[in-house]
Amino acid sequence: LEVKNAHFDAGVMTAQPLDIERIGIDVNADNKNLARLAANGMYGAAPFSIGMAMDARDTGGGKMDFRRPKKGVVTVDFPFLKMDGISSRARGGGLQFDFSSIGTPEKILEGKVVLWRKSGGLAMTASLKGGNSTVNLDLQMKGGALGGKITAPVFDLEDIGRFAALNDAFVEFSPASETIDFSGQAIDLDMAAEKLKKGDAALGHMNMPVHLADNVLKVGPLAGVFGGGAPSGTMEINAAEKPATFKVTGALKNWHYAQINDAVDEGAADINVAVTGAGATWAELWNSLQGDVVFVAGEGKLLKLDATGKVL
Repeated sequence: LEVKNAHFDAGVMTAQPLDIERIGIDVNADNKNLARLAANGMYGAAPFSIGMAMDARDTGGGKMDFRRPKKGVVTVDFPFLKMDGISSRARGGGLQFDFSSIGTPEKILEGKVVLWRKSGGLAMTASLKGGNSTVNLDLQMKGGALGGKITAPVFDLEDIGRFAALNDAFVEFSPASETIDFSGQAIDLDMAAEKLKKGDAALGHMNMPVHLADNVLKVGPLAGVFGGGAPSGTMEINAAEKPATFKVTGALKNWHYAQINDAVDEGAADINVAVTGAGATWAELWNSLQGDVVFVAGEGKLLKLDATGKVL
């Protein structure tokens, strides 16, 4: 099995042009029982490579049999995403990855991912850690349908930057020029942050369902507690309409914002959000967004600060 010299224009599979120089299996010259599934090429103007260890067996007549190893090295090296880990066989014929680093390329996450076939589809569980936050995944995928749970037993707001960087990396696989169309896809996810915090300050918890059906993506309603306040809201992207429409409405009532602002000793506020937009592509949609974010604060108390903004 070997593929050479494949080219994909920007926007077809990824945000930048993708040139695959070669995908193939290389047998170790010193040990014929070892092999490596390898891919390399160019992503835009930068090189990329993917590698995964394989077991090899000579079956005679010039033929080789390749199988997943009991344990082997896995590497993914793109300009925007770098992954290093060990693959191994999991129970039930599945495949387990123990990643020592998932980054952009700086390390953001580490943890375990297990994949196996289930009911004609693919199932995945994962337990990942980044900074002071942990995320668990329990997902099922079949055809264009995705279901399951994504749970954060602990999520620290100080880790938002690292998760945003990872999201930016995966956006490379969803070009902004891509037409917004969810045809043939379905999502039924329950997302929850069981414990929200910022450093040592406990902030609450949140639940947020995600549903996609009939070309309409709906996120929410948001529920839980955040900083003593009650969050609510929904987001909808309706790709059944042409052009696709976007709508967000939300509120956070009686938010005690001193918990995330070191310069404030006490104070509460209400936040109201109403944003809309429309566009045939993701770029058009994001560029069209307009609306209001209203912050209404009640009486509060500021701490004394020095000239550099540090609390005295």
